[in-house]
Amino acid sequence: MHDDPTEHVQEEIHHHATHGEEHDEKGHGGHGGHHGPGWITAAALTAALLAALAAITASLANSHLTNSTLKRISALDRWNQFQAKQIKSSEADTRLMQYNAFTADAAVKVPAPLAKQHDDDLKKKKEYNQPADDEKNPEDPKGVEGLSKLAGRLDDLSKEHLETHETFELSETLFHISIAVVAIAVVAKRKEFWYMSMVGGVVGLFFFARAMSHAPVEKPEKPEAAAASSEKPGEKRPGEENKAPDEHKEKPAEGTGPAEHAG
Repeated sequence: MHDDPTEHVQEEIHHHATHGEEHDEKGHGGHGGHHGPGWITAAALTAALLAALAAITASLANSHLTNSTLKRISALDRWNQFQAKQIKSSEADTRLMQYNAFTADAAVKVPAPLAKQHDDDLKKKKEYNQPADDEKNPEDPKGVEGLSKLAGRLDDLSKEHLETHETFELSETLFHISIAVVAIAVVAKRKEFWYMSMVGGVVGLFFFARAMSHAPVEKPEKPEAAAASSEKPGEKRPGEENKAPDEHKEKPAEGTGPAEHAG
């Protein structure tokens, strides 16, 4: 976490708030320092509040910057997968064209390795050309269309996180400037600068609220969907094997109980 640029300013405000009022009162009436101008203490509390807001804003800004970097890295990985699968798809197309030219003559016997390669190419082409809407797991697509859409969505998320980070940074800067203006108000005993600092704090709160409202919200994958996509076709869930025999147990026929045999 980066150092607070207004830490020294806050110490000066605290020093003047605790000792400055006492010296002012001694100079005017000599009664001690417990009943000085109340706005000095209020200004010190304002600086403390602005410092807390600046710390929270800095933490959120760093968080969104980290998320933006991670999303950009994930998008680059997906684009690399997209390009690799496009190259493999082109190679498969070339082999399929060669196979069709080779088997144009019905009298030609196709070697077993070539036939196996042909079947593999057909399976790969079917996987690469799979529509994005038919993907079992949209977060791990197999087709080039799904990879393209996922990479584009990650790029958009990265940009949104970066824009939110910049808005939080602007809010943090305004909070720090307001703290500096509070210090000027306390040191120079100018109450109007305190009012200016509060105006700066309100503007910083406006950008803080704007960043919060425009922050990207990622929807987590539902556990049921993830479990369904990981199950193999025909595979039974744990416990289903034990339920099946119980459902097919034959009930004893009516009238064949022990009492009837005894009779």
